[in-house]
Amino acid sequence: MPNWCSNDMEIIFPTKKEKKRFIKESTREEKLEFDTTWHKKGHRLKGFSFDALIPMPKQLEGIHHGMTTINGKEYSHWREVTGDDGEVKEIPITNLMLEQIRRRHGYTFSNYWKINNWGTKWDVFYDDVVLNDHGDIGIQVSFETAWSPPEGIFNYIYENFDCDIEVEFDEPGVGFKGNYYNGEMNIIDYTHKDWKQLELELGD
Repeated sequence: MPNWCSNDMEIIFPTKKEKKRFIKESTREEKLEFDTTWHKKGHRLKGFSFDALIPMPKQLEGIHHGMTTINGKEYSHWREVTGDDGEVKEIPITNLMLEQIRRRHGYTFSNYWKINNWGTKWDVFYDDVVLNDHGDIGIQVSFETAWSPPEGIFNYIYENFDCDIEVEFDEPGVGFKGNYYNGEMNIIDYTHKDWKQLELELGD
């Protein structure tokens, strides 16, 4: 399991129209393919999503990375397909197929693509996102990410919407916190620092 990084993001737009555009373009709806703690299979979820803003290539979906043996031959990448009988079958991905995927997308494994493009290996889960209006032209979004803040998402929002974006993030497991404001990321390692000095450096 990863360490979790908490992110509190505030975005201010010049108009209600631009705020509405952001909400529309950052929202994804999907149908659950499995039971969760809160919802049954088939339930439709809708909410803030990294994949809505920067979609991961479909060709990378469902690729497993590691080592497996299929029909007596070892493969480093494969897909798993569930048949009508419920049995899971492994489908190998050949070296030629991997090279084609790498040339097209730069990566052969979804987590590597996500880390490079989003800044973290997993999307946020809708039930864990807290989203609130901040006046008519503002919005606040709070969520957790694996290991690090999603800097790629912050940059995308700043570069593709007319807005001011400010984020406070904290990853207590490794021991760093910081802030992001309109394209500038400030990270401070506080593992061995005095908390009072940290507060002064961050301006809290």
